[in-house]
Amino acid sequence: MTNSNVHVVHVNSSANSAAKMMLKHEVHHIVVMDNGKIKGMISAMDFVKLVAEYTLE
Repeated sequence: MTNSNVHVVHVNSSANSAAKMMLKHEVHHIVVMDNGKIKGMISAMDFVKLVAEYTLE
């Protein structure tokens, strides 16, 4: 790993804002936090699955 910055979003953030942050910082994963505690992680693959869900029959 070459980048030590951790990018986070709040648990109530929209998927759109998370995606924009990932694009802006060119990262493939982003941490989801609530009240200083890690609640989960979003990956670029999560967005691929989301798009596929709405476009594939």
